Amino acid sequence: MKQRNPGGEAMRVKADAHVAKIMPIIEAIRADGTTGLKPIARELTRRRVPTFRGGRWDATRVRVLLARASTL
Repeated sequence: MKQRNPGGEAMRVKADAHVAKIMPIIEAIRADGTTGLKPIARELTRRRVPTFRGGRWDATRVRVLLARASTL
């Protein structure tokens, strides 16, 4: 039987918490009429919202975050 990686579980918990923190911001951006992945990424960058790993927002990061949010 394969053992679970406790470090991996901790990372998943942190990632889920980050998604929960960012989703209200994305929902507010969408409510203002911005719906595309690239425009949302630009707005997150403009607002200086940090990515999970401290990088720059782009369409792929927004897509991945939204996909993860749909599983929570």
